[in-house]
Amino acid sequence: MPKRPISISIICCALMIFSTVQFGLMMRGYESIDFTIKMHMIGLPRGMQSLLLTVNATMLLYTATMIFARLKRGRNIFVFWHGLTLLFLFFFNFDKSITNLLLLFFIISTFFLYRQKANIYFNSLVS
Repeated sequence: MPKRPISISIICCALMIFSTVQFGLMMRGYESIDFTIKMHMIGLPRGMQSLLLTVNATMLLYTATMIFARLKRGRNIFVFWHGLTLLFLFFFNFDKSITNLLLLFFIISTFFLYRQKANIYFNSLVS
């Protein structure tokens, strides 16, 4: 059974950190004026913003767990969900610096999730 590539471990840890930050923004983010202004720029009511942050953080945590568990569909769900999130951010013209950073993370993580070492890792049997 091949070892987990370090790139997959780093990507999963980053996803877990992102989800934790989003849960933190959910609980404390509305007290920050900066965050409130950025979220109101997209024109969604607060309840919808809260729902979107919760769903996104949950999906990030879910895909990180599936990738750690060596499930191939975890990386497919990650690519689909992250791509959908980027389309949403581009559509609503959210803060371009955040969108560009997320796009960069998406490109790099997708590259490392579909490399040969990663394919060998995901195609090996779990004992």
